Amino acid sequence: KLADFGLSLLMKNVDNCNVRCGTPGYVPPEIMKPSSTQPVTPKVDIFSLGCMMFRLLTGMRIFNGSDPKSILKANKEFKIDLLPLLKRRVS
Repeated sequence: KLADFGLSLLMKNVDNCNVRCGTPGYVPPEIMKPSSTQPVTPKVDIFSLGCMMFRLLTGMRIFNGSDPKSILKANKEFKIDLLPLLKRRVS
């Protein structure tokens, strides 16, 4: 799956979005902070694109876990384990 178009929004003013949703492993950490009162900006799309590019280039997910809850936890804490990547040969 390349994108979650079911989660997309058409907005006239992108500086005033307070909707918080996303796919585990691709959600920017600031989206998951319940105390955040700042509106969502287009920067969240750049973060998600970076996660997708990592997956496309390495074949691995940037945030790991055994279930969606543990993936979201790693995602929220921005916990990245690159050791499996270092053990592989990437061309």
